[in-house]
Amino acid sequence: MTRRWIWLGLLLLAGCSGVAVEETAVSPALSQAVAPANCRTVAAQQPCDPRPQFAEYAVNNQYDQFAWDLFLFVNWPAVPGERGVADGDKKLGEGETAVWQTWKNVAEVYVPAGQTPLPWNSPIVPPLLETNIEIDGRLLTDKQGRPTLAQVNQNEATFDYIVNQRKIYNRAGQAAFFTDSAAPPIDFPAAAMEVKAIWRILDAAEQQSGRYHVTEGCYSDDNGDKQCATLGLTAFHLISKVQAHWFWATFEQVDNQQTTNAPVVEPIAPAVAKLNEAMQAQLVGTPWQYYQLRGSQWSFMQDDQPVILANTQIETQFQQSSSCMTCHALSSIGASNSRAEMWNFADGNVEGYTGDPPPLAAGKFKSLDYVWSLRRAK
Repeated sequence: MTRRWIWLGLLLLAGCSGVAVEETAVSPALSQAVAPANCRTVAAQQPCDPRPQFAEYAVNNQYDQFAWDLFLFVNWPAVPGERGVADGDKKLGEGETAVWQTWKNVAEVYVPAGQTPLPWNSPIVPPLLETNIEIDGRLLTDKQGRPTLAQVNQNEATFDYIVNQRKIYNRAGQAAFFTDSAAPPIDFPAAAMEVKAIWRILDAAEQQSGRYHVTEGCYSDDNGDKQCATLGLTAFHLISKVQAHWFWATFEQVDNQQTTNAPVVEPIAPAVAKLNEAMQAQLVGTPWQYYQLRGSQWSFMQDDQPVILANTQIETQFQQSSSCMTCHALSSIGASNSRAEMWNFADGNVEGYTGDPPPLAAGKFKSLDYVWSLRRAK
């Protein structure tokens, strides 16, 4: 019988305890879950969810290992036609579709005219990918001048909280939340996750190289015409609500600097590079051996210094002033669909905020609990 590793879904929908990020305490909902075998020994052999063990990773200061184990879990081959279900009969690299690709794309959550999204288990329809226009308004292209492409997907816990629990999938719902002084804060459940993936059009040789996680995808060109191509995954942001301030990790394909117009401004830390080598050695024979962790983030500050975390394919032009956590801490809603400013204008330069985030103006904005994708609501 096919072994199916069901995501922790409704079992884990209890909210976080609200502990401070410095305590790195795992949410009660996850700590009470039955954890599978230690993911650090089996992650490359079978699907293993490391989230119930987050407190152990944190105590041992193994956040980067947690990032790798979570990355492998969400990239496990999916059961065809089902959302969020890893196929335990397959090994990494054996399936065309990863588990996260079966999650809801944001286009299915924030639908035109603010209509109610289809249920979680609605048929899986591959999304029309977006051109990768970064948050500073610039488009990253490959060496041939072709656009890189982006998509944002949410797991069931995130989708359920937005659509069914809080009904904030459209502007009307978010406006109601903002104006209701008695409404509880937006506080995603412990099981919530979201990913942002970047893809690049592959030539025939690259398609056969075995160096990429590959998919077939479509997008709209500059003329509005639909174009389809074979794509390779080049970058991957992953966030998980295992702690009050979420956990952040970002990965890249190892050939990016030869194939895209993105420089490396912030090199990978030596300890992370060493871990990458160890993990890649476990993944030989799969496309995932050609991916690397750029870094993870679990706090705003470390050793009294702002934590910097950037992906060359997503924060190309502001790698030295990029903090995933600080940026997302400013996700907010205000009157007339306004939001807090996510840029720091200093000395004539535009930079991302880093370190402890500036407080949201009381009465002017309400927090969206680090989930900027809510701003896509219509």
